[in-house]
Amino acid sequence: MASSAWGRVPYRRQLTFGTIGVSVMGVSYLSLILQISVLGVTPWLAYVVQAVLAIELNFVLNHKITWRDRPVRGFSEWLVRFGKFNATRWALAFPFNFVLFAGLVAVGIHYLIANTICIGAATIINYVVGDRFVFMPAKDEGDGSISAIPPPERGSIPLTSVSVVIPVKRSHQTIRKTVDSLIAQDYPGDVEIILVGDYQDSTWIPLRDLIIDNRIAVIETEIVCPGRDANAKRNLGFEHATGEILVLTDSDMVLPADWVSTGVALINDGWDCAAGSMRSMDWGFWGQYADRNQLGSKTPRMEKDYVLTSESYGRNGFKPPVTANVFVTRELVEDVGEMDPHFVFTYEDYEWFRHIIDRGYRILCTGRLVAGHYHRQGFRDLIKEYRQSGQGTGDYIYKYPHCRFGRLRLKQLATVYLAAALAVVAVPASVLFPPLALAGLGGGVLLGLLSAVRAQSTAGFFYPAITFVLGMTYAIALTERLWQGKNIPEKTQVVSSGVLDAQDRVLV
Repeated sequence: MASSAWGRVPYRRQLTFGTIGVSVMGVSYLSLILQISVLGVTPWLAYVVQAVLAIELNFVLNHKITWRDRPVRGFSEWLVRFGKFNATRWALAFPFNFVLFAGLVAVGIHYLIANTICIGAATIINYVVGDRFVFMPAKDEGDGSISAIPPPERGSIPLTSVSVVIPVKRSHQTIRKTVDSLIAQDYPGDVEIILVGDYQDSTWIPLRDLIIDNRIAVIETEIVCPGRDANAKRNLGFEHATGEILVLTDSDMVLPADWVSTGVALINDGWDCAAGSMRSMDWGFWGQYADRNQLGSKTPRMEKDYVLTSESYGRNGFKPPVTANVFVTRELVEDVGEMDPHFVFTYEDYEWFRHIIDRGYRILCTGRLVAGHYHRQGFRDLIKEYRQSGQGTGDYIYKYPHCRFGRLRLKQLATVYLAAALAVVAVPASVLFPPLALAGLGGGVLLGLLSAVRAQSTAGFFYPAITFVLGMTYAIALTERLWQGKNIPEKTQVVSSGVLDAQDRVLV
């Protein structure tokens, strides 16, 4: 009742903002007194330190209290809000207040009185900027949550037979664990396991006994391709599959025992396409980075269920899934058609899901369908992966130039270059104006601390720096791909394929 009554108080938001401002001003006073009167810090340096403290404390309190009725959806929206707040304070309020403070102190006004005048001068403008710009709610583009979009209604169809298609290429280090996890499924129906790989591929070595016992189906193929041939192999797998439910996963996945049962249950609930998330199988530094990094996450987390449609695709919080963990009906595959084999870098996943929603289907993205994944274990491997992603994004943008998701990637490209430009400018500027170096260092440390808190790991402190380097790699590769144009020098072509007969073939 008290909260409700307070919500009806006239100018409640302004009063809350003012109360927080007065409280933070008290903290600023204590900081100034401690630094100048006790520690002997020069007034201008003490002012910079208390300004960093005051600005970030103001953000946290106003985000949590004053504008709590305008929540953000996910860390990316929070980060945008955090950036807006700091940009307006440091680019507008801080320079004005710093000059005013220095001038007042220079003419003999006590530093506490000078600080009070500065705070009063900035209060009104800060509120208006916060209410109309920083804490503005995201545009309401409709609710795409699972609770808002129920599964389509259709009669119960006894979809019992399942075919799992896995494209492979020199996957000998992980494929056995993938196949063993599929064999150990608790699903009572038939599960057909189809592996599609190159002739004499090293992938077949750890699977020799399973091939001889016909527990898995192996399709060997020769594909002429300028890059990744995963989509061409998936198409071959679909052609040979006999199941009513078709499943895609990758050769570096480990599936929990109830994975197939969960996916089939979702399909029987009425979804034509259900996709899941991934978690790391290796809990070292890079595994934690992939799972816990909140800035520019590459793998889908799906902490909350959501539905991808033509309206929600590309919105914040509605990240497309990947083909390493997806269940579809045979009817959908026959209607949508084959996967585009000419996506030879990456983003073949996103292109196919885009094609699915263009045909009017809705994609359930759910954390209930979680699976294990061997993430890239090393900075060099991640650099290569992000470079390929940048190239794949370029192909995606050329194919879907008006797609919201493509426009979002272009905005992120501009953001990365803007951050790089600011970093380049900040280095010489900080030499000429030392407080700027201190502010930049403080901002970097604060971002690292926030990342560590969000990741619940001290290693999270280094995640923003790693993400910046990977983001620049992605941005440069995307720029190169857009500069090259959409012409692919060599088309993907399936030369030959056939089912491996292990009784007659000598494996490598």
